[in-house]
Amino acid sequence: MLKNFWYACEFSAAVTTKPKQVRILNQKLVFYRNAKGQLIALQDRCPHRGAALSLGWVKDDCIHCPYHAWKFQADGKCINIPANQPGIPIPKNARVDSYPIQEKYGFIWLFYGDLPEEERPPIPPLPEFEDPSLQKIFFEYELNAHYTRTLENDMDMSHVSIIHSKSFGNGFALEQKMEDYELNVGDWEGHAKVNVRDYTKAKDLFAFVFRPLKANVKVTLGFYMPNITRLVVDFGRGK
Repeated sequence: MLKNFWYACEFSAAVTTKPKQVRILNQKLVFYRNAKGQLIALQDRCPHRGAALSLGWVKDDCIHCPYHAWKFQADGKCINIPANQPGIPIPKNARVDSYPIQEKYGFIWLFYGDLPEEERPPIPPLPEFEDPSLQKIFFEYELNAHYTRTLENDMDMSHVSIIHSKSFGNGFALEQKMEDYELNVGDWEGHAKVNVRDYTKAKDLFAFVFRPLKANVKVTLGFYMPNITRLVVDFGRGK
C-alpha cells in the first residue's frame, strides 16, 4: 500500500449530510457533509465500543455514535458523552482519526498518509474533466483482482489485438507486433504514445468509430501514482 498519495475513493454526488461508509486501503471510513456542504472524513469506528459511526446521524455539523450517542466534531474529537454526569471531563483518547480530503473532477480524494501538507504529491492533472466540449460519464464496477493486475491490464497494449479481436483489436491479424512508442516520464506519472497501424474493419458498435478499413489510430497510455490510468484514443474523427 502506497499511503502518501491522494486516492479518488468516491463520487462527490454520493455523499450528503447522511453518513456514508467508504472502504479503501483495507480501512473503513465515514464521510459526511456539514451544513455548508463541506466534506468530513473520519475513522468509522467509535473508540468506546467499536460501533460504526456511519450508522449514526449528523447534527450541529457533528456525527453521533448510534450506540451511546457520543458526539464527534470534524477533527475527530469527542465533545459530548451523554451518559456522563455534568463536570466529568471527556477522556483524551475519546477521539477518532480524521483525514485530509478534497473534491476535484467530480471525485472525493482522500489523503491517507502522514506527510505534512506542503510535502504531499499533487492530485493528478486531468484537464479533460474541465473541458466543456467533452461529455463526462461516471460509472463504477468491481473486479475480483488485486489492483496492480488491473493497472497492468490497462497499460498493456500488446494484448489488445488478441483478446479484443472480435471488436476493435483485430488490427494485427497479419503480424502481431507492437509499433515503436514514445515514452515520457515525470515526477509522478508516465505516458507512452504509440501508433496502432493497419486496423482491419471493426465490428458491432466499434464500426461506428473505426470506420476506415485501414487507419492510423494514435493511442496515449498514461499512469499516475498511485493507481490511476489514462487512455486517450485519437482515431482521426475524434477522441
